[in-house]
Amino acid sequence: MVLRLFIFIVVSITYSIAQESIESNDVGVPPSLEICGVYSTHNEWLPDAFITNAECACLKIPNNPEANVIREILIARLDSVDLLLKDEAVKMKSLLVAKEISRFKYNKYVKSRITPIIYRDHLIAYQQAGCSADPAPYFGWKQITTKRIKNCNLVWFSIRFFGGSCSGRWGRW
Repeated sequence: MVLRLFIFIVVSITYSIAQESIESNDVGVPPSLEICGVYSTHNEWLPDAFITNAECACLKIPNNPEANVIREILIARLDSVDLLLKDEAVKMKSLLVAKEISRFKYNKYVKSRITPIIYRDHLIAYQQAGCSADPAPYFGWKQITTKRIKNCNLVWFSIRFFGGSCSGRWGRW
């Protein structure tokens, strides 16, 4: 009788833990090439440097509930960016491609109009994901949106060691 009760309790606890684990992993979206490739689908208006850096960050942050919620929110917010701003950004990017404006002028535009929105969206995503820290400081976003980091491992390294981790703990996500 005691053995049956013990087995019943162990099985019940194990089932409960398994259910919580399933539910917690079912939150947000996990990293994948398909999910993180969404930034490239916005290439007509997003800065190329940001697309590369965002795809790397999307793939490198872990597959855990907080990171998955952040991914889901950021992807949803891309689609909700004001259409007038997107149109303006498309025009500026096409002027850059046509060499009618300099890279300096384009980056100045990005820093003044696009970077604030991207940063705000990250603040919202981190807050809604329940992170105990904020994303990287704003001055870092001016670089992230205008300068491509050539190696995805460096993107992940910079998130963990220079600000942007969900935990706020140096060297950890």
